[in-house]
Amino acid sequence: MAPQRDEKVAEMRVFAERLRNHRKMKGWSQKKLGEITGLGTALISQYERQLSVPKIDTAERLADALGVSVDYLLGRSNMYLVESPRKVEQIGEAWGEEMIETLYRARHIPEQDRKVITDLIQRWVERTEQLDKSDNGKDDKEK
Repeated sequence: MAPQRDEKVAEMRVFAERLRNHRKMKGWSQKKLGEITGLGTALISQYERQLSVPKIDTAERLADALGVSVDYLLGRSNMYLVESPRKVEQIGEAWGEEMIETLYRARHIPEQDRKVITDLIQRWVERTEQLDKSDNGKDDKEK
């Protein structure tokens, strides 16, 4: 294969993997993603199987639905949390620059390990939110 062809194949593979992974992370079927974006299930299947490449406006619709940047979805960036620069800023404010730097350095961790870490953090946050709700309920009863 020619170098340029190799790059296109790699880009299609990255796009397909990221599309499929983020759809599954949301717990959506191809049909559900199709309903949200107004695209057909068959077309989403083609993208995920690397049989078709989306036009830019379609990539934008997919990225918006999945809550990632188009650059991330297309493999131009490895930061998918930049849907809102303000969110990154708020993370820095809440956790400090050390956490941002740690997450940046962790970008090369294998995806399976990232999923384990993400799951752990999500469970911790959910547990903390539950505790906060139960504490607030006690405060209301005491008043």
